[in-house]
Amino acid sequence: MDSEDHSISNSGGNVKNSQFNAEVEHSSEKQKSETGSVVDSTKILHDSVMDIADEFNSCEVSSKASTGNSSTENPEQDSMPKVSKAVRQCIHALQEAPDTTHKFAALMMVTKLIRAEVLDDRIKLKLFDAIGTEFLTNLIRENIGPDGHPDPIFKSIALSILSFFVTTGHRKSFFVSLIPDLLDIISESELHADDLSLIQDAFKCIDGIVAHKSGRKAFISHDGLDSLIDVYRLENFCQGHAMRTLMLIMAEEGTNTWLQHHASFTKIMTHVAHEFAMNNCERKFELCSLLVELLHSMNDTHEEDSGYEWQKQVHQGLCDIILSKLGKEQRFQGLHLAAAALDELGPTWVISGGEKGQHLMLVMVHLACVEVRMSLEDESFEKTVAFAPQTTSCYLILENAIKFLVNGAMELEGKQKQQLYAALKGAFNAVLSFLKSVTEEKVHTSSASTQMFISATIRVLGAWLAEETTANKSEVYEILPLVISLSKYNFYFNKEAGNNVRRKTKSSERDEVADLPDLLRFLLPGLCHLTAEDEPRSILLNFGIEKLLLDYLTFHYETIRPLLKSAKKESISSSATDKSVICDTVITLCSIFMNIVVTCPREVQSNDLYFKLLKIIFSISNEIPLERGFLRFCGNVCVLGLMILRHHYAHVRSANFAIYKFIQNTVRFLWDAHNIEESLDYATLVVSQKYRMLWDELMELWHLGMHNLMMLLAPIPWLCDFLLECDWPQTIIQTLAQVRIEGVDPGFKTVIEDMLCMMVRSSEPAKRTLKQVDAVRVAKSHAMENLAVLLQT
Repeated sequence: MDSEDHSISNSGGNVKNSQFNAEVEHSSEKQKSETGSVVDSTKILHDSVMDIADEFNSCEVSSKASTGNSSTENPEQDSMPKVSKAVRQCIHALQEAPDTTHKFAALMMVTKLIRAEVLDDRIKLKLFDAIGTEFLTNLIRENIGPDGHPDPIFKSIALSILSFFVTTGHRKSFFVSLIPDLLDIISESELHADDLSLIQDAFKCIDGIVAHKSGRKAFISHDGLDSLIDVYRLENFCQGHAMRTLMLIMAEEGTNTWLQHHASFTKIMTHVAHEFAMNNCERKFELCSLLVELLHSMNDTHEEDSGYEWQKQVHQGLCDIILSKLGKEQRFQGLHLAAAALDELGPTWVISGGEKGQHLMLVMVHLACVEVRMSLEDESFEKTVAFAPQTTSCYLILENAIKFLVNGAMELEGKQKQQLYAALKGAFNAVLSFLKSVTEEKVHTSSASTQMFISATIRVLGAWLAEETTANKSEVYEILPLVISLSKYNFYFNKEAGNNVRRKTKSSERDEVADLPDLLRFLLPGLCHLTAEDEPRSILLNFGIEKLLLDYLTFHYETIRPLLKSAKKESISSSATDKSVICDTVITLCSIFMNIVVTCPREVQSNDLYFKLLKIIFSISNEIPLERGFLRFCGNVCVLGLMILRHHYAHVRSANFAIYKFIQNTVRFLWDAHNIEESLDYATLVVSQKYRMLWDELMELWHLGMHNLMMLLAPIPWLCDFLLECDWPQTIIQTLAQVRIEGVDPGFKTVIEDMLCMMVRSSEPAKRTLKQVDAVRVAKSHAMENLAVLLQT
């Protein structure tokens, strides 16, 4: 602080506003005498108030520095009393200022008294309120200074002050009210080309506003996105500002950014994609990062953009990069964009364009495999983690490509298949080697970014195991305990975090809970394959996989329960995405449990966990609407319930209403699968229309369900009576009586005959009832010899 500042600070509260007024008036008189025109004090005021902004920024730095030293051992040395005294003087002067002239004079006083002092958010707020929103609003909208004349300098002064205070996060509603004014300034940037600080301050204010959820919502509702896009398209000195602000919004809002602004998204993508396709210098690689952010912010409503020109231009530019010889950094930029495009636009978009598109897909996969090996093989843990961003992008390419290519979606020659498999196998050898070097302790003591990278590595391994379990068996089995342990930790951590959030009353606190990646969801398809094999299944059972899977199933049941209830009342299309994801998860869990039930019957009989699972299945089956969108879900749940019931029927009380409802729902699933009403001649038994499109998947479930239901007829005496009360066996006979002999599928006829035979053996009332509906004649006409013999004995 210089001597003048020191003397003013020492004068304490004796400084009078009149002294500053006199200073302004003296400068005005001098200027008037020289020019003979109306006094224009704006230059003095501009310089003074711009000093305020500079000093506020220096105070902000001091504040941050002092915050870092707040835990010093001698708190008496804290300078807050001194700061508070100076601030009180400034606040008093600002509050007592009777007009604009006095307000500016008081602002000069602020410059003097708080120079190099500490300003925290509390002090900033007090100063901001003392300056007054009306004063600042008038400066921005009217440009009227102390002399009553408009001048752009006053708008610049106001923005300089606002750009400092906006970072505190206070008075959000006031700053939101200025959004139209700020948009006008940046939209007419050419008019302010001689005052770049004005534009910079306007963008700083906008950035401060969109840093908060409510501010982003207001900014978007004021068509702020369109304004930013228009500024970016002008390609002037504001282009960088506009894109940084846009990326800030996309980073926070994600796919919600363009939810109601589809046309705006198309406009910015069209502009950026055209530049990306046409540019062949370093700028092309700079645009990769921008395109990645734009693609990640794209939501499902943009799927109709598939024919848009921007997609073709992104494809063209991506081909230029991936199919060229590149340096390391440029290759990473290209693969980063390739990963985002593959993930958001899909593999079919990549292979579009015929042979060149297919070549692009193969090169992308091979490059990703090479990068993964280079990052993971023979490298220290620390160095591997350092390459995490590049490697994670390659993981994304592999994950999407595996699902697409392994299922034969793209025709490949024999040599291409061999080369592709060899490349993928080499990459996953490196993945397994890396995971072997990881320990639980290392994971839990690592940084959040390192944990996310390890999780990404496990996720991509899950994609590989879902399709390939024959390669690297010993290495896979070796890392299973670690993978399951981390998945278990993440699941229970997220579950507890969710419970804690639900206990809180403030919804704003929900955003503070960060979920760990749900690794188990990505591992389930691979676990389904592994539980079908003896060695990995033994490892998983010894590790307690059943308890984890049961808790996971229970968690998802509680999540989907309200969706299932609403589906019975509303259109099936509502919340379709949520239902589909959770249903697929539960279906895979059912398949895993089926593998264990079939291969480890003693384990199922002796473990009470399976009885708990059975009770959950009873509840789930009662919630499922038997509509096309839920048939796979219903079939898997019902069949698994029947399989477990065969081992735990003794524990189920016959008076338990839940089992009756379960059997009723199961019978309905099995019964509705065939009819004659939908046949062309009404004399052929056909698969029902709503089952037909999914019959390849449902047929095995139907046969399994019939077999297991049949096996329960003897040990559960009341089951035959229940089926007779439902009229299912009688309806089967009546239906067969109307069907032509060649109008019944042989496989269906065999299954039906076996079930009816089991009913006749198990229940005398069933035998009498079937005879009453002429079952003997029907059995003979359809060559069901075993049934005919049993009914006649």
